[in-house]
Amino acid sequence: MEYLGRHFNKDFSSHLTDEEKAVAWTFAIMIDEHICFALRDWRWVRDCGRGALNGMIVPLWYKWIAMPIMRRKTQKLLKDHGIGRHTHAQIENIVVKDLFAISKYLGEKPFLMGDEPCEVDCSVFGCLVQIVYNYPGSPYTEMLLNEFANLSHYVHRVRERLWPDWKKCLVRP
Repeated sequence: MEYLGRHFNKDFSSHLTDEEKAVAWTFAIMIDEHICFALRDWRWVRDCGRGALNGMIVPLWYKWIAMPIMRRKTQKLLKDHGIGRHTHAQIENIVVKDLFAISKYLGEKPFLMGDEPCEVDCSVFGCLVQIVYNYPGSPYTEMLLNEFANLSHYVHRVRERLWPDWKKCLVRP
């Protein structure tokens, strides 16, 4: 988002105060440094990439050779990052705390920082939309749909506001 802002000479958070920008920054870091890495742990380590292959026809060698290699590389990346030094239960607990914080701060507001979307909404939406649509069977999907329903509603609200042509964009040419 920073790159796009510089490229188009646009401040997507210009309507925020400095204090609000500081809060928004912490949520963006939480998403980037906790939840996104936890999602990698789920997809490539715990789920062994099965969810990523749903509906795809891939050669057997890919499942037997490439997926285990991807799993090992991801485990190393997660360990080097730090989150991979935790147990899966601890990682899940970190995500629960992060989703709780985002959910409580969002409350009933239409967007994270108020009535208008800003840069942090792109980060939060980008991560949460993955949970809603691309992580079937993960504990995080269940959390969003049940414990943190306002985050699920938020995903749909942002999608409708920023991508009214969502379904058309997903149709293959």
